[in-house]
Amino acid sequence: MKTKQHKNTSFIILGFIFLFGIILFASNPTKSKFKEYIKEDLKEKAYQEDKYSGAMMEILAAPVSWMTGAFTERKDFLFFSTYEITLSNNDRTIYIGVLNTFIKIK
Repeated sequence: MKTKQHKNTSFIILGFIFLFGIILFASNPTKSKFKEYIKEDLKEKAYQEDKYSGAMMEILAAPVSWMTGAFTERKDFLFFSTYEITLSNNDRTIYIGVLNTFIKIK
């Protein structure tokens, strides 16, 4: 009887792992979502400094996010992605995109 209960528990655990994998796969953010994130992040940081630079960033955010997209390399790992922004002076910034969220790691 214990082995049958153990089998059922194993199937439930495998089911949860499978379901979590599907959720990760479906919520792996795209490069266009990353550009939108960068645009909103720039606006938010500018408004935190002062309202005038925030208003200026409202105007400049779209071109800046487009330029950022041009310098960004996305590596897709199915369940998550990495985004590496490399500027001309070899300054690199790396983000991980998972569950429609971006986390700066470098």
